[in-house]
Amino acid sequence: MNWDAVGAMGEIAGALAVIATIFYLARQVKEQTKAQRAATHWQMIQSRKNDLRLVLENPSIDQTLRKAADSEDLTEDEFATVFIHTEMLVRGFEGELHQHSLGFLDDDEIAARKVTLKRNGFIKLDWLLKHASHILTPLVKKEIEDMIKDKDQVQQREQEAS
Repeated sequence: MNWDAVGAMGEIAGALAVIATIFYLARQVKEQTKAQRAATHWQMIQSRKNDLRLVLENPSIDQTLRKAADSEDLTEDEFATVFIHTEMLVRGFEGELHQHSLGFLDDDEIAARKVTLKRNGFIKLDWLLKHASHILTPLVKKEIEDMIKDKDQVQQREQEAS
């Protein structure tokens, strides 16, 4: 065997090692992405649980949110409670939209969150746009505008059906 043949075999071995490394790295990236998606989903669930726990552990907040869902007649303190709770939910939604834009949350998860926000009685999306748009990022503002349009279209179809 001559040195040229040994060199060629070395080059082949090196090329195979590079290919094996590329496959290994691709698998690692895939596993890391999967782990990050799982962690993001877990954080989202924990955040929602904390929101619910806050309401359950504070009957006055629960009563205020129920009152806000039923009427517009709130005291200044009640209004502040509803506003703070709404901003907390909107900030959570903003974080979820960001994670979605990075590919860490599925379309279904965002769609489910939008349904929750649309059906939440104390969050008045149109009021939020009119009086509190300064707390909204452009992305959240657009999503809320789209949710209002969707809600209006559903109401219009329901009226036409009755």
